[in-house]
Amino acid sequence: MSHLRMKQEFLVVILLGCFLLMLTNCFWMLMYSQKNFIKEVPQTLSSSSINDSCESMIRETVRICSSKGTQTSKPKYTPKVVPVGLPMHHLLTAVQNAKIVGRDEPQKKFLTIGIPSVARKKGNYISSTLNSLINRSNAEEQRQITVVVLLADSDSNVRMFRAKWLSSQYKEYIDSGFLHIIETVPDIYPSFENLRHTFNDPDSRVRWRAKQVVDFAFSLSYGMTLSEYYLILEDDVECAPHYVKAIQEFIKIQRKDWVSLSFTGFLIIGRLLKSSDLERLVSFLMLFYSEKPVDLLILQYIDLMVPSRTVITRRVPSLFQHVGIHSSLDGKVQKLKDKKYSALIRKYQVVNPEADLVTSMKTYETYYPEMAYGISYGYFWAMAPKANDTLDIIFHEPQNVTKIYIKSGSNDHVNDILVNGVLQISPHFINLVSDYKAECENFVPVAGFEKGIVNITLHNFLTQCVRIKVTMTQKNWLVISEIAIFK
Repeated sequence: MSHLRMKQEFLVVILLGCFLLMLTNCFWMLMYSQKNFIKEVPQTLSSSSINDSCESMIRETVRICSSKGTQTSKPKYTPKVVPVGLPMHHLLTAVQNAKIVGRDEPQKKFLTIGIPSVARKKGNYISSTLNSLINRSNAEEQRQITVVVLLADSDSNVRMFRAKWLSSQYKEYIDSGFLHIIETVPDIYPSFENLRHTFNDPDSRVRWRAKQVVDFAFSLSYGMTLSEYYLILEDDVECAPHYVKAIQEFIKIQRKDWVSLSFTGFLIIGRLLKSSDLERLVSFLMLFYSEKPVDLLILQYIDLMVPSRTVITRRVPSLFQHVGIHSSLDGKVQKLKDKKYSALIRKYQVVNPEADLVTSMKTYETYYPEMAYGISYGYFWAMAPKANDTLDIIFHEPQNVTKIYIKSGSNDHVNDILVNGVLQISPHFINLVSDYKAECENFVPVAGFEKGIVNITLHNFLTQCVRIKVTMTQKNWLVISEIAIFK
């Protein structure tokens, strides 16, 4: 009996302990909810405030979850204000009052280039960036793009001074619709006080980077309806020649669906997005603006949206180079350079006939044959070619060809030349034997490769197919860095 009595007493103690633990948990849950959630939810939940309240609770949940597992001592409750960005409809309304100068266009263009800009205490890069965008594009390319400079200075006097200066310096491009100058609206910014610290950043840096996220979101909102695509740039970059054409060509040769294409080796400089995706990205940025720097947030959004992680979406050589040294954050110095950037131009600046290119050679990553065929600098790069491998150029219509120039190898890959090869032409395309090879009528050899180059003059030879044929297997890889067809 004594043994049974001891068991009963033990069970009573366990039950009392569980009951007390439940009471304690309920007490602290009540206190916690009063301090964190009730303050964030308006007393009267109107239809316009429900989204704000939901966002608040989501952000608090993110804060709690991200802090789990990082505590090294007994957790101590310290209340934090978790600010919430403005809802999308507020941001889009504010954008309507943002434009200082810029001509409205009746139809969407091909590309919007968004450049948030803040005056620096050291270095003024915006004019050199705009000059590069202008000088490295021709009139036809400029008609297809809108450059949006967002003046994001907190001081309205600074914004107005910069706006007047830019308006006087670039009046021609403002009048043509090439350049829009907009400014931030104070109402778009939430409170930047008592933000949660991440990445061990001090208060000043957390506030700076949170404001930068909102600036980018505002710039993206303005560009949503202007064009089919949106390119993210900063105000301290240099552009490669024919960057607009190069972007168009790289979009055209994509084999799979994509969310973002990259034209630099940096995180978000030179990132191309579809305008149809911008609203979701802006919502994402405004919800998590205090959690991470803007480049990491945008990359996280892209990572969530990509259909496949195996799709390579970066163009090499890069089209944009970061040239700024002094950041808009006082004391921050940025000296990184993109080693894959190239401002080289082709030997012959000719616009080749419209054509399809197919090859039996194994292409390395995104160095497709079209990269050697466009007017902007790029190259086709294939793994060690074998005898009888081919690269076929099929014109959409027969052309009277007067000269063909083809160069293999490049400054970076001097040994990757075609050692043994021949150039053939045909007057008539029949069909594709496979996805890798064309069937054309009566191929005629016209020249052999000498030191990796073909430079042959023809006499108005009617041509629809041009073939580069490998005549002997080689160990080195092959770079074709330029194909120029003269009519």
